[in-house]
Amino acid sequence: MKTLFISVMMVVASFAAMGADGIHGRYIEVNGEAQMEVVPDEIHYRVQLREYFTEEFDGKEPEEFRTRVSMQQLDTEFRRRLSAIGIADSAIRVVEVGDSWRKQGEQFYVSKSYDITLDDFSLIDKIGEIADRRAVEYMQIGELRCHDIDNYRRRCRVDALEAAHEKALYMAGALGAEIGEVLQIEEPERGGLVEAVAAEAATANVAVDGTGGYDGFRTISLRATVRVRFALK
Repeated sequence: MKTLFISVMMVVASFAAMGADGIHGRYIEVNGEAQMEVVPDEIHYRVQLREYFTEEFDGKEPEEFRTRVSMQQLDTEFRRRLSAIGIADSAIRVVEVGDSWRKQGEQFYVSKSYDITLDDFSLIDKIGEIADRRAVEYMQIGELRCHDIDNYRRRCRVDALEAAHEKALYMAGALGAEIGEVLQIEEPERGGLVEAVAAEAATANVAVDGTGGYDGFRTISLRATVRVRFALK
């Protein structure tokens, strides 16, 4: 696990003798912001398979369909192939089972959706290679998690505080003043910490032929904002 980059931005400062909240004395108030991109160590990959007739891919008419590949066959083979590329059965969870109506022949196609827990984005490419493409309805990245995310949240907040302190120092210094003790710390904007997964991660699809879709790793984006008031000496 490593942080890709940290960018720090600082905005808005004000000097006053008495604030609207009734705090007397000379002070400077600044906003500090920090942003961090965290590489997830737990990737949830969603795959949906559906039963099919082999004749569907031989150019035959629906009424000629005879050789059905059942969901039981697909499930067994899919798990076997996942095991062959190092994905344990305990990492595979069935999240949905459904069916769709095929009017010709008055039969149902059974489908099954899997949530596969991965720790390496490169495994996504391998799944695309080993899956039975005739059965795949979709493959997409789901939730991204980081087991050490609480530490990164704290670090992001500390970076925002340090950004606010640095700004207060140089702004006060530019006017020949020095900052003193911290009078107030606030976290505006939804608690001051905004967390999001890159938009493309939630919508990225891997083509049935195993190409496209996955074009590198995705990240969890953290952004912390604080407002700090320092006394002026």
